[in-house]
This record gives sequence, C-alpha cells and structure tokens, in this order.
Amino acid sequence: NFTISGATIKKKKKKKYGKIEKTDKVAIILGNEGAGISPKVAKKLDLKVSIKMEHEFDSLNVSSAAAILIYNLKR
Repeated sequence: NFTISGATIKKKKKKKYGKIEKTDKVAIILGNEGAGISPKVAKKLDLKVSIKMEHEFDSLNVSSAAAILIYNLKR
C-alpha cells in the first residue's frame, strides 16, 4: 500500500508530475547524479516528482535531493 515515487528531471515535454499527499505511504526512488533513474524503473513508478531548479542548474547531489523531498513530505 505504498505510493512508489521517483525523482526525475522534468523534461520540456509536458508529462504528468504529481504531488505527494501527507496521508500517503511513500517510497522514494532516487537515481545517481549522472544517469538518474533507469527507464525500466521509471516505468514502474506510481508518481514522478521533480525539484524545481533555478539558474540553469540541472541536477543536485543525491543526498541533497533526498533531504529536499523528505522535508517537503513532512511539511
């Protein structure tokens, strides 16, 4: 009964990105900074999430991304 969510880079194409609700039981899948989550894993996600980036940055250290996502789950 978990929502399997994965942090992905938001591409220019309009894909559905969702929001995790406080009541959800969540498992967060994170990839490495270079390759990210594999396409095979990405297809199995219930929800894709993205961290809004500014100033033309396109990736974060995995531990930083995890901290931001977990913080937002707790808010």
